[in-house]
Amino acid sequence: MPVRIREATERDLERLVEIHTFAFPDARGHEARMRNFRSKPLGGLPRLRVAYDPEQKNRIVGHAFLLDLAVFIGGRAVRTGGIATVGVEPACRGRGVATALLGALHEEASREAMPLTMLYAFRQGFYERAGYSAVTPFQRLSLVPASIPASFRSSLHVRHAGAGDREALCAVYERACERSTGFVARPAARWDELLSDERLAYVLALDDAGLALGAVAYRFVQTESHARVALHVEELHATDDRARLALLAHLRAQKDQVASIEISVAWDDPLVHALTDPDADRFGEAAVEHALGRVCGGPLLRVGSLHGLLAARGYDRDGELVVATTGAGHECARVSVIGGMAEVTQADPALAEVVLSSHAASVLAGGVRLGDAVRLGHARVASVDVLRRADGLLATPSFLSYDGF
Repeated sequence: MPVRIREATERDLERLVEIHTFAFPDARGHEARMRNFRSKPLGGLPRLRVAYDPEQKNRIVGHAFLLDLAVFIGGRAVRTGGIATVGVEPACRGRGVATALLGALHEEASREAMPLTMLYAFRQGFYERAGYSAVTPFQRLSLVPASIPASFRSSLHVRHAGAGDREALCAVYERACERSTGFVARPAARWDELLSDERLAYVLALDDAGLALGAVAYRFVQTESHARVALHVEELHATDDRARLALLAHLRAQKDQVASIEISVAWDDPLVHALTDPDADRFGEAAVEHALGRVCGGPLLRVGSLHGLLAARGYDRDGELVVATTGAGHECARVSVIGGMAEVTQADPALAEVVLSSHAASVLAGGVRLGDAVRLGHARVASVDVLRRADGLLATPSFLSYDGF
């Protein structure tokens, strides 16, 4: 189907809502869908693209966002294209509309110097064929509050955030970004959305000088009056371990009201080793005696520019490595890291020490470690010594993001 892609306009919205309702048949009404197109907190109408068919009098047949994001990889912001709300008119599905939309967004991301694109997919197969790979799973723990050790107490002051704490909340989140992989820089509109949610409680951990060192946001969930109350943690981040333990201790203190806590943590988070009987209110089974929660899939990432990503992301150690990617748009780059800053130059593919498949994004952005990628057949290395050196150089904190889109 010979579709073309252009920027969306206000005049397109009624038609876009019609397509969106078929593509995402949830309970949202007309006005909520309008707001989604006009004022998505991470980027509204100016970032929306439409696909139209010139053979049907330019009838709009699909839509998608290309959000301009900054995603932290190894503690440094990497400009990333966030692809969201990909929808196609039912009569045009299976005719290449989504493929054309995705290709146009990739080209635009390249023109705008976005070395990464990221998306959350209902089904991964279509996007894997377009070069995407899963970053990493994360854990969604379900635990009773008393399973958090009482020893997690701290001398830090912990209190609920008030109307005058927006600056402190923004500042502590920004400092947490510098320790993270996967956090998304938040524009004012995203903070407006979070802080206007009356059911979302923010709690700060502060030192003696009043400096915020961490924050947790959660909501109480009760299906009906007198039913069990659950506490759902929306985010928990801290600039040091002392603050993190203080915030976890605050969650434990809710044990007289709350029957269970749900919290997302990175797949390798050591918290699971500290819990005592987290499933105390649940029975096990023959296969699994103690179920701690769920393993969940994160977003998918695609490397648009190997050179751009290697230059932009953060590193914890110095070193040098020659990295190549295979498949369409293959590249080869020499990365030299000094003082945590990378210099990237073109390299001869014959000298490549590490060769990554289409799963390059997962290896380079906090997903699977290089050694595990080799075991899965998603990477090749020149030698065991190269593997040790490269695994250390490319390692980042595990990917975890609280801001879906």
